[in-house]
Amino acid sequence: MRRVFVRTLSTLTGNQAGKAIRFFILGSACIAALSTGGCGFGQPRRRLGCYATSTPGTRFVSSDKLGTHSYGFNLFEKNGITYACNAGHIDIAHLRIAADNTKYMTEKIYKGMLADQTDFTFALVADRSKHIVKLSYPDNWQQIDKEPVAREVSLQLGQYLAFSATTWHEMLTWFGYRTMAIIPEFSSAFSWEDIYSNLIGTGIAAKAIQDTDHKYNKAMTLALSQELERLGGRSGRVARKAAEKVRGEWFTGNLAVSMKKRNLDIGIDDGFVTPMIVPGICSNAKPEPYPVPSHDVSRYGFSMDYHIIPKEFEKGKILRIVHNNRSKKTITPDTHYASIMAHIANVAIDKYGPHVATPYDPDTVITKELARAAPSSNVDRHNSIRIAAYKKAGKYNPDTIIAKELARIAPSPNVDRYSSPNTTAHTAAGKKDETVKASTAKVANNIPKVRVTRKTKTHNTPKSTAVPGNKEYPALRVIVPSKTKNYDAFHKILDSTAKKFELMEKKWKSELKGIDR
Repeated sequence: MRRVFVRTLSTLTGNQAGKAIRFFILGSACIAALSTGGCGFGQPRRRLGCYATSTPGTRFVSSDKLGTHSYGFNLFEKNGITYACNAGHIDIAHLRIAADNTKYMTEKIYKGMLADQTDFTFALVADRSKHIVKLSYPDNWQQIDKEPVAREVSLQLGQYLAFSATTWHEMLTWFGYRTMAIIPEFSSAFSWEDIYSNLIGTGIAAKAIQDTDHKYNKAMTLALSQELERLGGRSGRVARKAAEKVRGEWFTGNLAVSMKKRNLDIGIDDGFVTPMIVPGICSNAKPEPYPVPSHDVSRYGFSMDYHIIPKEFEKGKILRIVHNNRSKKTITPDTHYASIMAHIANVAIDKYGPHVATPYDPDTVITKELARAAPSSNVDRHNSIRIAAYKKAGKYNPDTIIAKELARIAPSPNVDRYSSPNTTAHTAAGKKDETVKASTAKVANNIPKVRVTRKTKTHNTPKSTAVPGNKEYPALRVIVPSKTKNYDAFHKILDSTAKKFELMEKKWKSELKGIDR
């Protein structure tokens, strides 16, 4: 092949040879890309993501210099890690993968709906799991104008399936799955930028698909640029600075990277995914929650059943979490994702500590929690003077401070008042109720660490009964660690702690009386 190519070049002029070389390079790259999705035809191709860490191999890119998006192969498409003030780090490769899968699934379902197809299957190029979708049509489907309804339903389901499938990939890699056998991916599973990057990719793709003035690649390029600008996109230099700022706290290592911070928010609690932003990078930055796509198409008269058949070697670990009966071999995202994420959160908390899954601002947490626990107390007790005193004394452990301060100002037997949130509250575009993600302080030695999220009015938390010993398990609202085998045992611990506080309160009152005398 090389000899033929050289012989052909010798017969061409300079300009012709240059064009031939470029054509050969692009053609060879495109042929190589066929194994990962083709040159714009069929299923989306692979793209390589990277850690949002200031380590070798990470490419930081400016949000306004990302080149031209391409569903197929394109030398001018730039991927890497960028940063946006209200979104934190964003993996552009993950974003593009989710976007292209949204387009692929939307078109697949749209064409199938026009042909009255009820059964659909697909698989991500990076996984071996088989995704099975069964669509039920309304009774009057044959009497209505199908195309506009099919476009809306397919777009909604395309977004949902793309986000669900990419989330499933994160779950697989958490349990040890490797896309390429020699490269471990556990450290990248649910890394702080991945889920949000996937999610906004589905949203950007929806805008591009609905853009009737441009072809998909051009529409994606424009929509991506506009969305990153809206989120406060920054340069590659800022993205690197943000990564270096969290070294030691969010990650450690260089060649062998250990991720200590994970974003486990997939929208189960409130229907939104909240990004993790790095403190001190942008002034007045606020993490912007992004809505999770819904599979509810009942307003059009449709219903959908969606299952996953895992085919990876790691499938047994996941199936054991959600099925008592080992003969069952399927995952139903709507039912099982909550239990799987609860298990992952338990392991993450045990491995990395109570703040692994949430950004943490100790000063704000302590002040807000004290004000919440004792709103009638003297406001001076909640200011930063006491926090500064702890820092000066070299005893600045946020969990311990919260527990001590709460016991001091509100020695009540109601243990619910002693929960210590480890994230600041956020609102979704000013329209959703405030959602607080929390983990309880160690009020006593036997109080386990939990993460609590208060539901919003408009989103119900999926409940699973698949976890043995649990009558009700709204995962990610109350996560019971492995120390406590079930929810009932957890509450027994809380009750015993409440009794301890009652005894402490009586003792303090008697001591205070003695002092007053």
